[in-house]
Amino acid sequence: MNALACGATILASDTAPVREMITPGQNGLLAGFFDVDGFVAQANEVLQRPHEYRHLAENGRKMIHEHYSLDVCLSRMERLYERVGSLPRPVPPLPAPTGAEPAG
Repeated sequence: MNALACGATILASDTAPVREMITPGQNGLLAGFFDVDGFVAQANEVLQRPHEYRHLAENGRKMIHEHYSLDVCLSRMERLYERVGSLPRPVPPLPAPTGAEPAG
């Protein structure tokens, strides 16, 4: 997320958690997890022709800004706390008596 937010062109391993953030060809590139040669080939492409991949970095930065910026996340958290805070709270049961009252 930090690299996306900084506007870096992303090349990552194709794994489930990464696919939650990266859409190949839209905001980054993915290479097979064990495909070292494919990863290197894509990295070389990006390094040799960065202008052709700049749109991926721009799209990634835009996605982070639109969905994960502080303003967006704070308002979501605020709404969550307001919803949770407005829920009825159950009254805890009173403790059971333990026996005789203390002398006094």
